[in-house]
Amino acid sequence: MVGGIVPSLTPGGPSQPIDYAITNPGSSPVHVGAVTTSVSSLSHTGNNAGLEACSATMYPIVQATPIDANVAPGTTVYDPSGGSISMTDDGNNQDNCENATVNLSFSAS
Repeated sequence: MVGGIVPSLTPGGPSQPIDYAITNPGSSPVHVGAVTTSVSSLSHTGNNAGLEACSATMYPIVQATPIDANVAPGTTVYDPSGGSISMTDDGNNQDNCENATVNLSFSAS
């Protein structure tokens, strides 16, 4: 899926793919070496002070396969991208992450 919501992540559960699209608004191809994905923020996290806080470090990302190509004008979808996200199981009660939204950001180089 490109843009949208990935299936639920659970502590120690399977990773989920991160696919994306690149939109080149210009009229000629643009070279892209790689796209880097990071967790930009978390929202809808719990606030139970007796439990571990939900943090971005709980969501490791495997970066996508480098593109290293010219991207044509318009939108090009990278599905599969080779990137993925998972949720670590650190052995603590991670209920503050239940129903959290993990917001991702992308940068191209």
